[in-house]
Amino acid sequence: MRFLQTSDWHLGKIFHEKNLIEDQQFILDQIIGQIKKAEEEKNPYSALLVPGDIYDRAVPSQEATELLSSFIAQMNSEHPSVHMFFLSGNHDSSSRLSYGAKIFEKQNIHFCTNTKNLSEPVILSNDKENVAVYQIPFLSPLSIESTDDKPLRQQQELYEAACTKILEGHKKNYSEIPAVVCAHLYSIGTKLAASERSYVGTAEQVNVSVFNGFTYGALGHIHRFQYCNKNHTIAYSGSPLPYNFDDSPETFMLDVNICAETKTAEAVKIPFKALHPIIKLEGKLAEFLNERADEIKKYKNYYIEVTLTDDVIQPGAYTILQSIMPNLLSLILKGSKAQENSGSLQQRKEAMESRDPVKIFNQFLSDIYSDEELEKDVVTLEKKLFIKEAKAVEKGAE
Repeated sequence: MRFLQTSDWHLGKIFHEKNLIEDQQFILDQIIGQIKKAEEEKNPYSALLVPGDIYDRAVPSQEATELLSSFIAQMNSEHPSVHMFFLSGNHDSSSRLSYGAKIFEKQNIHFCTNTKNLSEPVILSNDKENVAVYQIPFLSPLSIESTDDKPLRQQQELYEAACTKILEGHKKNYSEIPAVVCAHLYSIGTKLAASERSYVGTAEQVNVSVFNGFTYGALGHIHRFQYCNKNHTIAYSGSPLPYNFDDSPETFMLDVNICAETKTAEAVKIPFKALHPIIKLEGKLAEFLNERADEIKKYKNYYIEVTLTDDVIQPGAYTILQSIMPNLLSLILKGSKAQENSGSLQQRKEAMESRDPVKIFNQFLSDIYSDEELEKDVVTLEKKLFIKEAKAVEKGAE
């Protein structure tokens, strides 16, 4: 039996202030295209597995919800025999994602957002074999009850309890057929993509041994493709798009084949094509405008991050670069003067947090003038006039 695995869509994601709805539509079209291709080759998929983080936010944008709705409608219309499995990740709102779940269930669309029916699988059948599919949403403390009334709070013990419950029920009722599980978690030994480091951090990790006993485990939460065990029977597909310029530009969905007779599984990568690939460029401003101009033309359709290495950064550098790089999304200043300026970030933060108008104004002057310029009479006069006005306003407020 054949499954298509993809995860962590993060529909509605904003990437450096760029709305990625168009890019995400391009990705979803490829998923449908792969399912159509398999049917044309007379080797169809039985299910699409999407283990979590469907949306980027608990309260998704209208564009994001419409994108998911359109995808489900198209899949249900063009490929009604393909079961779709969606579970809630840590970015999803369980209540929002589960809306209409009972109706969808009748259309082979399965949303799992709570732990009420963990041990009740969806049994998939074709002419040759049967497979049981289970789903475990992202588990929060106390979301699973223990058998000894001990409160379960840690991720490891939560997933141990969930998997034990599922496997006991499977052994009792469906022991003759393979068991596939979808789950959303951070497994021990996982290599993170840059786009997770800011929010995964020291999040609790789970040993993938909890999935021993399942024929295959489709995992979500980590944005980088990787197998999690020696047999390659537990895997993260990773996100379909890079969500950080330090993420790998190569992304994948997984073609998973389950053999019911031997209860074995094999997952093979299928690369996604990006509507706007990402690239990082480094150099001096003049280089991009002159000798590297032809190189820049090759990246017209790319999302670009540029690191400028000029000792002194020309005012308006971002605007200048954007005139030749329409999809420039990030500019990093690496030159010696830029590095010197970056040291004042903490001072700026402290000035803003003080809510002292004089301190804020003095910091503003320090940001736009050099040390020599700050000593000039005209700047000194500006400071005196501002302080005088600020004191007048403060006195009037009293």
